Amino acid sequence: MKKVEEDLVLPESINFIMESKHVLTTLENYPNTIQDFTVDGKCSNCGGCCSSLLPLSDSEIKDIQKYVNKHHITDCRTKLLDPSIELDLRCPFRDEVKKRCAIYPVRPRICRMFICNDDAKSIERNRNVLYHRWKPFDMNKFLKENV
Repeated sequence: MKKVEEDLVLPESINFIMESKHVLTTLENYPNTIQDFTVDGKCSNCGGCCSSLLPLSDSEIKDIQKYVNKHHITDCRTKLLDPSIELDLRCPFRDEVKKRCAIYPVRPRICRMFICNDDAKSIERNRNVLYHRWKPFDMNKFLKENV
């Protein structure tokens, strides 16, 4: 658990949230609370799994940054209807209008392997990948700077 806390790369505005032991525990247990939104066992493209905080390898970071720069990709999120929400954890590459991923050819491995109707064993494997193999990375950084 300590390693996860030390390795987080987050915007300053959410560092205080991640310092809370309760929030880290909630995030760590999140895979057990996933609901099945598939249609006939296939992804429904609902976007419920698309997050701005994802585990990325160094090579994924490089590939995504290169793709974003080459294709001049900007923030795809629609404006939030509730202006009081200060923390937007939606993935900036999820186009809600077109219901697609703007970086689909180079999407992170966690996005490639995840589907919300996984069995308990697969969910546990995903949890291990999330918390023990890669560092959580703020996807918004791709829009602001070369990483």
